[in-house]
Amino acid sequence: MEAFVAANPQRYAGMTSRKKRLTVTVARNTHDEVGVTLVLDSGAFVVLERNERQMWIRLKAAQVNGDVPLTHAGVLGQVWRGGPRQARLSQALGGIEVIALDEPLGRAAGRLLGSAGTSDVIDAAVVLLASDGDGDGDGDGDGDGDEIVTVDRSDIESLAAASGRHVELIHP
Repeated sequence: MEAFVAANPQRYAGMTSRKKRLTVTVARNTHDEVGVTLVLDSGAFVVLERNERQMWIRLKAAQVNGDVPLTHAGVLGQVWRGGPRQARLSQALGGIEVIALDEPLGRAAGRLLGSAGTSDVIDAAVVLLASDGDGDGDGDGDGDGDEIVTVDRSDIESLAAASGRHVELIHP
């Protein structure tokens, strides 16, 4: 994200470091443990909407640990239809940071798609939200990475490999 921020300093001015971060992890407590962020793909939201307890527990645990789960606006567009039937989804979104799928993220996703030989920009942007876990933002995978909650394991796996990120894939 550092390159994205540098390319658009006015757009990101005043944002918290949490919002700026795509590839930088944060310390979770005073013992200098590296926080693991939960990154949500559309499958995670479908499961939340179905009110499946295990996913709600996973979401709450991340929040209790001081880690704000992430997704991006493209994922939201895949699952949001509006109306009272999506009250649970609306409730879940209250504790999730939704990152804009803007030009810099779109360009980075496009480059990743070219490297991976795939075509799903939504999945590519999900992978780019995840850190490789070492906090240096280089994508070399030399740390324990963030967790991506997805039902699309094979696509996310190939994109993560092409990006050089070490991430944990979790089925919701």
